[in-house]
Amino acid sequence: MHWLADFDRVWQRRVGRDGVRAHPRLPGKTDIVLADGTYTVTQALTIVRSITIRAKTHLSATIDGQHKDQIFIITNAKGAVKFEGLQLTKGYNQWSNGGAIQIFPTNGIHHVMVSLYKVHMYNNFA
Repeated sequence: MHWLADFDRVWQRRVGRDGVRAHPRLPGKTDIVLADGTYTVTQALTIVRSITIRAKTHLSATIDGQHKDQIFIITNAKGAVKFEGLQLTKGYNQWSNGGAIQIFPTNGIHHVMVSLYKVHMYNNFA
């Protein structure tokens, strides 16, 4: 099992703790490929611009929120956010919508297209 430190290290290296904002030198589009295994998170991971997060092997990478927080929050993002071949489980949001993924609009307008391709979301709560 891959623990938070592993996923968090990938997240910080590729997109930064506060989403892509932390690394302005990255190109407008970022691709994160997760190796097979389970990645646990203890707090929501913020996405603020175009990114693709995919499993190296279809449905063999699971992101587990441990019923502690949402898995992803997409906010102030422009462009496209894509999730491919992942399993998202045990995301939790007791106050609002989006146990696995929550999308916040910018000034009431959505400027992002979110796509899920062969993503399995299960056992999430909102």
